[in-house]
Amino acid sequence: MRSAVLIFFCSLLVSALADQCADGYHWNGKLNTCVMPVQNYNTYQQSSDICTKAQGALFSVHDQNSNDALVGEARMYFIYTYYLGATRSGDSWKWIDGSAMDYTNWAPGQPSNAGNCLTADVFSHQWSVADCATEAQAFCGPMKK
Repeated sequence: MRSAVLIFFCSLLVSALADQCADGYHWNGKLNTCVMPVQNYNTYQQSSDICTKAQGALFSVHDQNSNDALVGEARMYFIYTYYLGATRSGDSWKWIDGSAMDYTNWAPGQPSNAGNCLTADVFSHQWSVADCATEAQAFCGPMKK
């Protein structure tokens, strides 16, 4: 009986968290936030604009668990290469939501000089530099306050 009650309250909590997500977003418990996949292939700027219109921003990743959770999200939607919300200016990278770039997961040989935008690969879980005109898929997360 106790476990049934516990399951009931847990399902209410998950439902309440999901209701906090804006239209087009869904709750991801591992990321502890709302997520919206952008399944069409777009340039970095187009993807960023889609997220902005959806009251969000391209994802910033701050630890290995979040990186792995986003890879899991990508696999659910058959997304294999996707933009992350970082750009390079000179020799430094910054997240477009203004948060600190306190974690990186570069693939071997990266960051290269191939461009000024950041993509992630679902198979290796690693990041690579891309030309911002390259078309890729993406994920939006809520705008940081």
